[in-house]
Amino acid sequence: MKQILIKTQLAIVSLLLTLTLSAQMVSTTDQVFTGTDFGTTILVPINTSDITATYGNIIIATIRIEYDPSILTYTGYSSLNPGIPSSSSPYFTINPAGAGGVVQFNIEDPLFAGFPFPNGKLLDIEFTYNGGYSALAITNAEFLTDLFATEISPVTNGSVTGFADLTGSTGSWHTAGTWTGNLGSLTEPGPGHNVFITSGGEVTLTATGVCNNLTIQSGGQLTVTGILTNNGDLTIKSDATGTGSLLHNSVSNATVERYVPGAGYHFVSIPVTQAANPVSGLFMGSYLYRFDVPTQAWIGLGESTTTPLTVNQGYMIWYVGDNTTYSFTGALNNGSFTAATPVDAVSDFSLVPNPYPSAIDWQAASGWTDTDFTTSIWVYSNGNYVTYNKTLGAGTGSRYIAVGQSFFVKSTAASATLTMDNLVRVHNGQAFLKNTEGELPNTLSIKVNANNYVDEALVLFADGGSTEFNNQFDTEKLNGLSDAPQLFTLKADDVPVTLNTLPYSTSETVNVPLNFSLNTDQEVTLSFSGISSFEVSYGIQLEDLLTGQLVDLREQPAYTFAHSQSNDASRFVLHFYGVTGIDNPNANQDCKIWNRNEQVYISIPAFAGEKARIELYDLLGSKLNEINCTLNNPTMIAAPYSGVVMVKVVTGKKVYSSKLLIP
Repeated sequence: MKQILIKTQLAIVSLLLTLTLSAQMVSTTDQVFTGTDFGTTILVPINTSDITATYGNIIIATIRIEYDPSILTYTGYSSLNPGIPSSSSPYFTINPAGAGGVVQFNIEDPLFAGFPFPNGKLLDIEFTYNGGYSALAITNAEFLTDLFATEISPVTNGSVTGFADLTGSTGSWHTAGTWTGNLGSLTEPGPGHNVFITSGGEVTLTATGVCNNLTIQSGGQLTVTGILTNNGDLTIKSDATGTGSLLHNSVSNATVERYVPGAGYHFVSIPVTQAANPVSGLFMGSYLYRFDVPTQAWIGLGESTTTPLTVNQGYMIWYVGDNTTYSFTGALNNGSFTAATPVDAVSDFSLVPNPYPSAIDWQAASGWTDTDFTTSIWVYSNGNYVTYNKTLGAGTGSRYIAVGQSFFVKSTAASATLTMDNLVRVHNGQAFLKNTEGELPNTLSIKVNANNYVDEALVLFADGGSTEFNNQFDTEKLNGLSDAPQLFTLKADDVPVTLNTLPYSTSETVNVPLNFSLNTDQEVTLSFSGISSFEVSYGIQLEDLLTGQLVDLREQPAYTFAHSQSNDASRFVLHFYGVTGIDNPNANQDCKIWNRNEQVYISIPAFAGEKARIELYDLLGSKLNEINCTLNNPTMIAAPYSGVVMVKVVTGKKVYSSKLLIP
């Protein structure tokens, strides 16, 4: 057993009923322990001095100590001072009157003759130490002589403190096997534990939990559906490998880090509430900009470090160093969040923040109120914009917006409002928005790398696509830096797009203009991928209008050419042969039905919000599934299997049907 040297000196300096004592006469000391003491028995010595010398013999002594029962568990006493007569052995009252965390003991002379009270250690009180901090408060120290009952006041109280590190991997917070470190006598973290959720760890807390400091390492994940009390600091770490992630349901104070890779421009957000009073000093070492929606232009915020920042909008920084990590401290956002989107007209861009201490999912099935915006987002990434379209589940970027990142949205109506809530939050620890999606059917990617910058464009064929620009299925091209290459295709109405969704052709050939520009003369290579996502019978060619060369991309998925600044940007044409899809009896109706990423999408704008029955059949007419639902725009249901599926949608007024090929 390890002894805690906490000294409690009890002294009496007067025979008056009201006494004034110096703090030095009655005192305890503060003790600090390590995790190796957790779950062991510790000894708290009670020490007295000069009792009999001051007052004479003692008939009764009463001492009462209060403590935190979650930290200390009383188990008994030992080492009674031999100066206490055997006939006067102490008796203890534990938690009198039902009070928690109280131990009181009395020593008395049964003959009431009095005895000389010894100096030094009176006895040791034994506790099981569970780790953490607990005060040891002497709330009553009273001695009875043959003349008076005297209570000593004031006293100087002691405490015990000890913390141990626990590392959580993957599993339940409430399961001992989740943790590496000394749990002591506990089966899950307690007040004496500094908890670390390791990179790659996924820990879930469903009931009540407690700890001291809590650190979620980069790439670590913690989901709290119960109640978590951390008595110390909460920190979410970030580095080049990713960012920690927290899904929670309460307002908690924390420090959230955001790693920024490399010099250049970056979209950022502030993942704490406005009550944290953030100022531009958060982004020290960077030039800070906000996007002005009425003028659709960037406005520099100068060099002031005290400029208040509104947390419901995103910002852009220019960082001049190799990389850095920013920290934000304050109350975390939780629940519904409305972004600042002060649009005055259709087609205004707004820079929207991710306000939460986790990634958010642009393609979440619920949680977004964004009906007055296109289905695409744009994020600036190393000289150009990457994009994602949630209707199709496709883009040059990702559906996930990282912690501390902001993104562009574009309005389709004046006074548009964008709101999100906890349902859009997900665990995704990437350090910045990047494309992590798999290969999509009938999708061609064109990529160029020049001047140390990259740009990418996508052409895909799907039900719902159109030859002219469509906000729901296409993503408009945003140009990046002047030194970066710019790559895009054109719709039939000459709208430049990064994502070009076309309908399956009713003819044999689809020609798509491909534009390229670069402000330097150099040799450039266009790289093509996704060719295997098309049926082998489909032909795909690239035509160079300047040289007259025609390239079969199935045989040669890269094309290198000499570029001059004087070249016409509309130098290339993509030719697709035989991309006719399968017979679709629904092609000319006001209902769009298509499939993507093992999901069936149904869009009937005229019946959005109305009840419908969706039936799925195989080619033999056997019913695979039947779903009664309220139609969204679009409605998503899981594809039943790979192959040809007939989809039938029955509303109160119409019946729609379509045939899909599920890859």
